Amino acid sequence: MKEQIDALRQRFESDLQAARNSETVEKLRVAYLGKKGSVTELLKGLKTVAGDQKKEMGQLINPVSYTHLTLPTILRV
Repeated sequence: MKEQIDALRQRFESDLQAARNSETVEKLRVAYLGKKGSVTELLKGLKTVAGDQKKEMGQLINPVSYTHLTLPTILRV
């Protein structure tokens, strides 16, 4: 799961840097952070992770999921 999280984070950051307008950023937000988004699916997958690894996996996922807090700043681009 750790490899999935790292790959997702890298892909998200790359896609976000390539975004040229607010419409594209909004589509990325939905694709990654929406109800059926990639990050949401990873968070749902934490149910299957062993108890001692849940905290570590959650800490790896959270920086990506908290990106939505900075999106209003990015949207001004």
